[in-house]
Amino acid sequence: MLNMLQFLIVSILVMFSANLQASTFHDGELAERNGDYREALDIWLPLSQNGDASAKTGLAFLYKNGNGVEQDINKAVALFKEAASKGNVVAQNMMGLFFYSGQEVKQDFAKAAEYYSMAAKQGDMDSQFMLASLYQRGEGVE
Repeated sequence: MLNMLQFLIVSILVMFSANLQASTFHDGELAERNGDYREALDIWLPLSQNGDASAKTGLAFLYKNGNGVEQDINKAVALFKEAASKGNVVAQNMMGLFFYSGQEVKQDFAKAAEYYSMAAKQGDMDSQFMLASLYQRGEGVE
């Protein structure tokens, strides 16, 4: 009986301490807002490697703006693209903006419409507006 009780206590302590040590996307977001870009990178990188689309988006912004890392637009675009494909609405909107403006990638209104459409379907009002603008002008869509 004592061994079972000891096992349960140790198990609970291990689970509790694991939860205390695990960082979340929001921990990285807080670090980024406080200007601690290195901490945000340290939090988001492993989350991103485990497939977290929000963490990929956070990393993409760090690389896009050169915050805590050497600015790398190509890496930023690749991360935004990965996050967008996983359904991250912010990344979808950013990819739409990139293709619409042609500043980070070759301008392509059809691809802009594709990404804006993904985000618009999730209720993103900026993307809905931009998609409507493309339809109004017939750019990249009929």
